[in-house]
Amino acid sequence: MHRICHSKIHSLFTEQELRDHYDTLDKLRAHPEIAKFIRFVRKKDPEYRGRNATSQRKRRR
Repeated sequence: MHRICHSKIHSLFTEQELRDHYDTLDKLRAHPEIAKFIRFVRKKDPEYRGRNATSQRKRRR
């Protein structure tokens, strides 16, 4: 998996959420924030190395 995609996933979800709810690529792609990110990153150069902030939802835990 591309590093920026991996980082985005971990900025949104905990390890437990990934294990319990998002254990396939199809389930990840169906999440609104991931779908939005995919639309964004498709327009970028393959060498793009953006940064992902931890989501507000994940910080509130």
